[in-house]
Amino acid sequence: MNKLLTTQEAFEELINEPMWWLGVLNTAGQATTVKRDYKRKKISEKKMAEILLKTGYTVAQEKLWLRKKQAMGKKKFTTVAAVAREIGLNHLALKLLDYLNQYHPDLALDYDFIMERADYAATVRDDMIKQSNGHPALLQEAESECNRVLMADLEFSEHSIIFDIVDSYYAQHSYARQPAEVKRIAIELRPQLKSIFAKYPTNDPEFTAEVEYDEMVEELTNEAKILLDKREELPF
Repeated sequence: MNKLLTTQEAFEELINEPMWWLGVLNTAGQATTVKRDYKRKKISEKKMAEILLKTGYTVAQEKLWLRKKQAMGKKKFTTVAAVAREIGLNHLALKLLDYLNQYHPDLALDYDFIMERADYAATVRDDMIKQSNGHPALLQEAESECNRVLMADLEFSEHSIIFDIVDSYYAQHSYARQPAEVKRIAIELRPQLKSIFAKYPTNDPEFTAEVEYDEMVEELTNEAKILLDKREELPF
């Protein structure tokens, strides 16, 4: 798989190649000046990008282009259905949307995040497929890496934990709620429980298997009970 490079990494790779300037600059002297300016940090990212595009590089996932896209304004959506309609037939984006809607509803309306993550995962997969020469094991590895990139840093779900606590709370009071209502309440409670999550190493992939995880859930359950007891609409 070809390594994805930042603008500076790609430009440094280019100017260290012999005769890189042919077809781009007029003389070797100009090439020397460009190289000198780069080392002195006197050449802008915009200028580097222009030269890279002229020498056969393409933009895969560049900070420069990402900033330009954000400056144009992010698309705003109020429902997951609207996001799904905008996504269309992009399988990876729809897969991510479905996962976010269930485990990270705060991100499910972030169309730009979903599309950028899905596009990057597709780029990684396609690059690996090109290098696989059709080898079954490498093709499977490409799909696995694609899924890993798609779901990176999304494995742990605060919402899922709170959802289960809220659902259990109402079940214990013989006042079962519909999943959509449990989800709404869980979303409302999450900001008030963030300080508890912050005390634990939730970014650790092994955290859910630790004793600390059970302690966190117990603390969340106790605090959520206090908050839920105070809700005025409860008949008990």
